[in-house]
Amino acid sequence: MEFIHSAELKIQHQMPDLLEMIASQQWENARRLAHQLKGTLGSLGCERLYASLHHLEEALRQAPSSQPQAHLVTEVVSVAKATQHALQQLLGSTFKPRDASL
Repeated sequence: MEFIHSAELKIQHQMPDLLEMIASQQWENARRLAHQLKGTLGSLGCERLYASLHHLEEALRQAPSSQPQAHLVTEVVSVAKATQHALQQLLGSTFKPRDASL
């Protein structure tokens, strides 16, 4: 279950950094962070978020000095929120105390 917690923390702590880099037009830094997040979260099984981050990374790679299309950023945010919510639900159900009568 540590990998679930690790994925949730990555989303919680690094997605805001990615969005800040995009907002402040730090395109290369945003591309690097998208790449790192994509690799980590992909290896943890977050496939939809992996795909969204891949599209964003590619857009930043192809046009390194221009803002990525807004729909790519919106998609990453939406999928990240849904993934984080699902992971939090898994964590909540995973760590329920066991019945003492067992």
